[in-house]
Amino acid sequence: MTLAKRNTSLVERTNLSPIDKKAAAEKIERMKEEDLRMVKGIFKNLECPNGCVKFFVRKYKGEPVRDFLMWDGKEYEVPLYVAKNLNNGCCYPVHAWSVDPEGKPLEIIGKMVNRFAFISMDFR
Repeated sequence: MTLAKRNTSLVERTNLSPIDKKAAAEKIERMKEEDLRMVKGIFKNLECPNGCVKFFVRKYKGEPVRDFLMWDGKEYEVPLYVAKNLNNGCCYPVHAWSVDPEGKPLEIIGKMVNRFAFISMDFR
């Protein structure tokens, strides 16, 4: 892939009509505005109570890389996508055994265990 192609956005590289490209770009911009909205909440470290976690994050091109140091039980103001990721993306599977229709044992994901939670204080 050439350097010029790498620097263009995904919307520009797809085989969409100009009208569809414009609609897709507008939709991405609306999603970006919503994801970058700041929300207040309390961070919970479910894996290690009273502990802290440090992480770096950037979701959209052109956005600066943000670093966070969060302590359990403290109040923070973060972008919405960080809060969503803490609630839904930071988990690990616990495997379990099941039996398929032929009677063979199968290893399956029994449940997902959340490591962190972000309890929103904004009721929007």
